[in-house]
Amino acid sequence: MKKTAVTLALLAGLLGTGGCAPRDDCTIEETVVTELTLKVGEFGSCGMIYSGLKGGFTYAGMSDKDIFTVVKHGFRKAYNLYFPVRTKELAEGLTVLEVTPEYLKVECEE
Repeated sequence: MKKTAVTLALLAGLLGTGGCAPRDDCTIEETVVTELTLKVGEFGSCGMIYSGLKGGFTYAGMSDKDIFTVVKHGFRKAYNLYFPVRTKELAEGLTVLEVTPEYLKVECEE
């Protein structure tokens, strides 16, 4: 019985006075933000992500003064996605900074 109490006391000391509960001041969160500028016909991706738009797309220009197009490449296929110029987010963590007929500037959050 004494041995168990000592072991538990030692564990409590190693874990801190808060026990096993997570503490907000101990969490480490790192966000990497990359700015990506693509000219018409250029391919770009957001780091090592392989799915969704962050996995890679090509800027295809503006089909209209109010619409821009990106091409998503898949396995043996590609398809166009059309967005209004006022779009602020293409996908989660993929923010539109500026869009012109010549280039698309986005911010990738990883």
